[in-house]
Amino acid sequence: MKIRSITYFCNPGWPLEDARIEHAAKFLSEARAAYEAAGFEVQSTRLATLPFLQILGVDRIAETPRLAEKMAAAIQAIGIAYASLGPAQPEVLESYAVIPEAIAAAQTIFFSGAMADTRFGISLPAVQACAEVITRCAPVTPDGFANLRFAALANVKAGSPFFPAAYRDQDEPAFIVPIGDMSRPQGKTDEHDRFDQPDEAQREGIFGELVDLPGNDQGLHLGRERREEAREQEKPVVADLEDGEAVGKTVFSGGQG
Repeated sequence: MKIRSITYFCNPGWPLEDARIEHAAKFLSEARAAYEAAGFEVQSTRLATLPFLQILGVDRIAETPRLAEKMAAAIQAIGIAYASLGPAQPEVLESYAVIPEAIAAAQTIFFSGAMADTRFGISLPAVQACAEVITRCAPVTPDGFANLRFAALANVKAGSPFFPAAYRDQDEPAFIVPIGDMSRPQGKTDEHDRFDQPDEAQREGIFGELVDLPGNDQGLHLGRERREEAREQEKPVVADLEDGEAVGKTVFSGGQG
């Protein structure tokens, strides 16, 4: 069983608050060690933030490339593989225009742009702005892969662990563990890969490691309650953190990114 990533969500502040970044690194390191000690392969650890527009404010949106540079340096120093700085917002079209420069400035930083959701419907200016980001990102690298670090979003809510779409909508830290087993059907090529969901016993094993992280004394009961609620509502549950520790909620979701 593979854990695609452990994704930690937080508001890093601006200028970046070292204590918050270091706290994220400490939690991710302990979580990764706990899972690997239990025999689970952890492919990566990641950080996702509030939308960069909220971090910087409208008046400082031009500082987005600098934010990307600083975040890339910070996560490299503490061993986190990637960070997502969230989506540009239709209310501030300038927030889309700064993304290509920011992507060019930092190879481990991801962005997205909202173009449709339940708040404002389909925003044609935002659709056009996303298209312009994609066009401008295409020549950033010779292979065009800079666009792997940008996604145009439609009805993607906060809390997804999958990049480039991942972002948080609250100041309180949280984390998500997307899990599954990547396997290739016999006789099929890479493009036919599938993502197999873990069975219940595997889920319980991973969840047991989660709640047994140092300092977490909430136990399994609350987590099972939350998981049942999530199943009934057909939506994932984000794991909130209290003083940096899990409070017994988790999420299991398939997919890649």
